[in-house]
Amino acid sequence: MRINVRSRFLILVLLLVIPLSFLPSTALADQQEISVGYGLGTLNKNADPGHLHSGDYYDFVQIAYGYEKLLSGKFNILVEPFVAIVNRPQSGLDGGLTLNGRHYFGHENYTGLFVTAGFGGAYTSVDLEDQGTHGLFIL
Repeated sequence: MRINVRSRFLILVLLLVIPLSFLPSTALADQQEISVGYGLGTLNKNADPGHLHSGDYYDFVQIAYGYEKLLSGKFNILVEPFVAIVNRPQSGLDGGLTLNGRHYFGHENYTGLFVTAGFGGAYTSVDLEDQGTHGLFIL
Protein backbone atom coordinates (compact mmCIF):
# COMPACT_ATOMS: atom_id res chain seq x y z
CA MET A 1 0.00 0.00 0.00
CA ARG A 2 1.37 3.40 -1.00
CA ILE A 3 0.74 6.41 1.28
CA ASN A 4 0.21 9.71 -0.55
CA VAL A 5 2.16 12.89 0.24
CA ARG A 6 -0.65 14.56 2.22
CA SER A 7 -1.07 11.51 4.45
CA ARG A 8 2.68 11.28 5.06
CA PHE A 9 2.77 14.99 5.93
CA LEU A 10 -0.14 14.67 8.38
CA ILE A 11 1.56 11.71 10.07
CA LEU A 12 4.81 13.70 10.28
CA VAL A 13 3.06 16.71 11.85
CA LEU A 14 1.35 14.52 14.44
CA LEU A 15 4.59 12.71 15.32
CA LEU A 16 6.36 16.03 15.94
CA VAL A 17 3.63 18.25 17.42
CA ILE A 18 2.06 15.85 19.92
CA PRO A 19 5.30 15.02 21.83
CA LEU A 20 6.32 18.70 21.87
CA SER A 21 3.00 19.68 23.46
CA PHE A 22 3.88 17.60 26.54
CA LEU A 23 7.21 19.33 27.24
CA PRO A 24 7.13 21.20 30.55
CA SER A 25 7.01 24.94 29.89
CA THR A 26 9.37 25.75 32.77
CA ALA A 27 12.11 23.51 31.33
CA LEU A 28 12.05 25.44 28.05
CA ALA A 29 11.15 28.93 29.24
CA ASP A 30 12.56 30.81 26.25
CA GLN A 31 10.96 31.28 22.82
CA GLN A 32 9.62 28.21 20.96
CA GLU A 33 8.03 27.90 17.54
CA ILE A 34 6.71 25.35 15.09
CA SER A 35 6.68 26.27 11.43
CA VAL A 36 5.28 24.55 8.37
CA GLY A 37 6.18 25.64 4.87
CA TYR A 38 6.39 24.84 1.20
CA GLY A 39 9.61 25.40 -0.71
CA LEU A 40 11.26 25.21 -4.08
CA GLY A 41 14.83 24.11 -4.58
CA THR A 42 17.29 24.69 -7.37
CA LEU A 43 20.65 23.04 -7.87
CA ASN A 44 21.77 25.14 -10.84
CA LYS A 45 22.34 28.89 -10.85
CA ASN A 46 21.33 28.98 -14.53
CA ALA A 47 18.01 27.15 -14.04
CA ASP A 48 14.65 28.75 -13.35
CA PRO A 49 13.68 28.74 -9.64
CA GLY A 50 12.43 25.32 -8.60
CA HIS A 51 13.98 23.52 -11.57
CA LEU A 52 16.98 21.21 -11.92
CA HIS A 53 19.40 20.90 -14.87
CA SER A 54 17.02 18.41 -16.45
CA GLY A 55 14.09 20.83 -16.24
CA ASP A 56 12.30 18.77 -13.57
CA TYR A 57 10.66 20.53 -10.62
CA TYR A 58 12.14 20.23 -7.12
CA ASP A 59 9.67 21.05 -4.36
CA PHE A 60 9.09 20.04 -0.76
CA VAL A 61 6.93 20.54 2.35
CA GLN A 62 8.82 21.17 5.58
CA ILE A 63 8.02 21.21 9.29
CA ALA A 64 10.48 22.65 11.81
CA TYR A 65 10.66 23.15 15.55
CA GLY A 66 12.62 26.17 16.75
CA TYR A 67 14.02 26.81 20.20
CA GLU A 68 15.41 30.30 20.78
CA LYS A 69 17.53 31.18 23.82
CA LEU A 70 18.66 34.63 24.92
CA LEU A 71 22.46 34.93 25.03
CA SER A 72 22.95 38.64 25.73
CA GLY A 73 20.93 41.80 25.19
CA LYS A 74 19.11 41.34 21.90
CA PHE A 75 21.29 38.50 20.56
CA ASN A 76 19.82 35.00 20.68
CA ILE A 77 20.78 31.53 19.56
CA LEU A 78 18.22 29.49 17.59
CA VAL A 79 18.35 25.69 17.26
CA GLU A 80 16.02 24.34 14.60
CA PRO A 81 15.60 20.64 13.77
CA PHE A 82 13.47 20.00 10.69
CA VAL A 83 11.97 17.28 8.52
CA ALA A 84 10.88 17.73 4.90
CA ILE A 85 8.90 15.61 2.49
CA VAL A 86 10.26 15.97 -1.04
CA ASN A 87 7.48 15.78 -3.64
CA ARG A 88 9.37 16.01 -6.95
CA PRO A 89 11.42 14.96 -8.91
CA GLN A 90 11.16 11.84 -6.75
CA SER A 91 9.55 11.41 -3.35
CA GLY A 92 11.78 11.21 -0.32
CA LEU A 93 12.55 12.58 3.14
CA ASP A 94 15.06 15.16 4.36
CA GLY A 95 16.04 15.66 7.98
CA GLY A 96 18.50 18.02 9.58
CA LEU A 97 19.42 20.68 12.09
CA THR A 98 20.41 24.33 11.81
CA LEU A 99 22.13 26.51 14.40
CA ASN A 100 21.54 30.25 13.97
CA GLY A 101 22.38 33.52 15.63
CA ARG A 102 19.54 36.04 15.69
CA HIS A 103 19.77 39.77 16.49
CA TYR A 104 16.66 41.88 17.19
CA PHE A 105 16.62 45.58 16.32
CA GLY A 106 13.44 46.43 18.32
CA HIS A 107 13.29 48.02 21.76
CA GLU A 108 12.83 44.64 23.40
CA ASN A 109 14.10 41.15 22.76
CA TYR A 110 11.79 38.90 20.67
CA THR A 111 10.06 41.90 19.06
CA GLY A 112 10.46 43.88 15.86
CA LEU A 113 12.81 43.45 12.93
CA PHE A 114 15.56 40.83 13.23
CA VAL A 115 18.37 39.31 11.18
CA THR A 116 19.31 35.62 11.30
CA ALA A 117 22.50 33.91 10.11
CA GLY A 118 23.65 30.35 10.65
CA PHE A 119 24.64 26.95 9.36
CA GLY A 120 23.61 23.33 9.60
CA GLY A 121 23.47 19.94 8.01
CA ALA A 122 20.90 17.60 6.55
CA TYR A 123 20.51 14.10 5.22
CA THR A 124 18.29 13.41 2.23
CA SER A 125 16.96 10.11 0.97
CA VAL A 126 16.54 11.61 -2.52
CA ASP A 127 19.16 10.37 -4.97
CA LEU A 128 19.96 13.18 -7.42
CA GLU A 129 22.97 13.07 -9.72
CA ASP A 130 23.32 16.88 -9.53
CA GLN A 131 23.66 16.72 -5.74
CA GLY A 132 26.28 14.01 -5.69
CA THR A 133 25.72 13.09 -2.02
CA HIS A 134 23.02 12.40 0.56
CA GLY A 135 24.75 14.59 3.18
CA LEU A 136 24.06 18.29 2.68
CA PHE A 137 25.58 21.45 4.17
CA ILE A 138 23.22 24.35 4.92
CA LEU A 139 24.35 27.96 4.97
